[in-house]
Amino acid sequence: MNHVNEDYIFACHIAGVYYVNRNHTIEPNDYSLVKDWVDAIKNLELNGILFYNNFSDDTIANYHDENVACIKIEYDIRYNPNIFRYFIYYNYLQYHGQNIKHLFITDVSNVVVVKNSFTDTFF
Repeated sequence: MNHVNEDYIFACHIAGVYYVNRNHTIEPNDYSLVKDWVDAIKNLELNGILFYNNFSDDTIANYHDENVACIKIEYDIRYNPNIFRYFIYYNYLQYHGQNIKHLFITDVSNVVVVKNSFTDTFF
């Protein structure tokens, strides 16, 4: 994905660590939690970036396409995943923000995009 001045939707999937909000540890390489989010981005032909820490190369090869870029991150265990994702977004925007026209940040496992947030008049 090498778009310039585009609209993007960001989400982050950090697995292998305990989530306080979920009261359990998300298993590494469990794609099921992001599937609906990725499918919605693809179906609406939007630009999504999924930041992740524990997907295998095969999993990424199966789901990365022209609409969804998957970017591997190194999770810092000093932070709760819900907090750490904002460091990831901030750092990414420091280097690539000039190429982004509009940005929408969502949760990845409990949000499904149903309309184009950048063109729908409601938004």
